[in-house]
Amino acid sequence: MTLSSPRRDQHTGIFYGYIIVVASILIMFLIHGPASTFGVFFKSLQTEFGLSRTVLSGATALGSIMWGIMAIVAGKLTDRFGPKLVIMTFCFMTSLGYILMSRIDSAWQIYLFLGVFVSFGNGSADVVLLSTTARWFTKRRGAMSGIVKVGTGAGLMIFPPVIAQLIQDLDWRKAYLVMGIASLFGVFFIAQILKRDPSQKGLLPYGADEVTAQTPSQPVTGLSMKQASVTRQFWLVGALFFLCIGAMQTVIVHVVPNAMDQGLPAAQAAGILSVIGAVSIFSRMAVGALGDRIGHRRIMRLNLLILVIALALLLFADTLQTLYLFAFIYGFAHGSFYTTISPMIAEIFGMRAHGALLGMFIFMGWLGHAAGPLFAGRVFDVTGSYHPAFITILAACAVGLALSTFLKPASQKK
Repeated sequence: MTLSSPRRDQHTGIFYGYIIVVASILIMFLIHGPASTFGVFFKSLQTEFGLSRTVLSGATALGSIMWGIMAIVAGKLTDRFGPKLVIMTFCFMTSLGYILMSRIDSAWQIYLFLGVFVSFGNGSADVVLLSTTARWFTKRRGAMSGIVKVGTGAGLMIFPPVIAQLIQDLDWRKAYLVMGIASLFGVFFIAQILKRDPSQKGLLPYGADEVTAQTPSQPVTGLSMKQASVTRQFWLVGALFFLCIGAMQTVIVHVVPNAMDQGLPAAQAAGILSVIGAVSIFSRMAVGALGDRIGHRRIMRLNLLILVIALALLLFADTLQTLYLFAFIYGFAHGSFYTTISPMIAEIFGMRAHGALLGMFIFMGWLGHAAGPLFAGRVFDVTGSYHPAFITILAACAVGLALSTFLKPASQKK
């Protein structure tokens, strides 16, 4: 097949990569939006089954480990088979998990359906869609990754208050049913648009002609998984993700129960997640393009500095106004962090094994994703307060900030 200009598809008149981006936004919305609602369901499930916060948080811990495993699997499968089949298969399991949650009658089923089934789609979405986007864009890769992650921010903004209202008007079981059906049909329809890379449409990646013209004799392929895994940078990135993603997931799971413990109504407490989601939309769009100009490692350091400031504020946030101020500052760091992951990995390790590396780093981060909320739930059960847990995640992010100063492009060991 002869590859044409990277700018336009001969049939649509526009570059097909932009269609990939729009499809990815919508799929992110339908996968990560529901995933952000566990804190909204938290007290309903706790009351229904008489569970401690440690036990209930354990379901998210199992889910996080499974998310990480699924990210590794999805990354390898996407490199081999392309995004459409992977996202459809994995998201069928996720939607089925939500639908089955509407029928549960014991605590172990929460672990099975939320901890295992739902994890398929949640674990695959970022690695499949961000790796696919990276293949379509040589130039503007960071900007496009940021725009794709707008779907996550929109889901975080819209789903929690909508689900809180559904729980109030119907009940938590029907809310899970509606969420599962919407996710199933939406993702299946939109996934038909996805293509693994530009060659399947007879195109080049956006900006590929400009990069080739600038460096005709030095094509950049990057490191293989094996080569990357023996570098210092591999373990620095993994440790940073473990610490900081664990801290951020602790916020997403426990900030709503914490606000309700302080007397806020459920709708106002869920609004904290909506503020985080709304602000993260802006940061996802802004920092992707900025990272293309100044480097994504610099953006990551800025993210972590803002995150540390936000978590310090959380220690003293005990009113609606201060909690929403926390959400505003935290939302910027949250959206920017997740947007920066994929292009930063490309910046450090290249594109040779981007999907597999992205999956592996998400797995490392999701180990922290598992540990953070479980730790916070246990701390609350023992002390009756989230304060010690919030101090711990602040310290974890401060360490992550220190680690980020050592990040640099990896080179193959001789």
